[in-house]
Amino acid sequence: QRLYLCKLPAVTGPCKARLEVFFFNWATRRCEIFIYGGCYGNLNQFGSERECLRICGAYAVCPKSSLSLFLLAPNCFF
Repeated sequence: QRLYLCKLPAVTGPCKARLEVFFFNWATRRCEIFIYGGCYGNLNQFGSERECLRICGAYAVCPKSSLSLFLLAPNCFF
């Protein structure tokens, strides 16, 4: 189920709240910011990069030098 969630596209939705949230971009394998309107989105949206990596970090490209993210992306080697 996490794989399905992490592959979902970012959906802004029709509302106008303009909230900065994170989603897992399957094409780049990174958690990225997008603008969420506040309604009719999907489950691939997170309040922080940390939360995004907690859910989708197993599929992420390894962070370059952030040892603190190591625990969130367990497939990475430093």
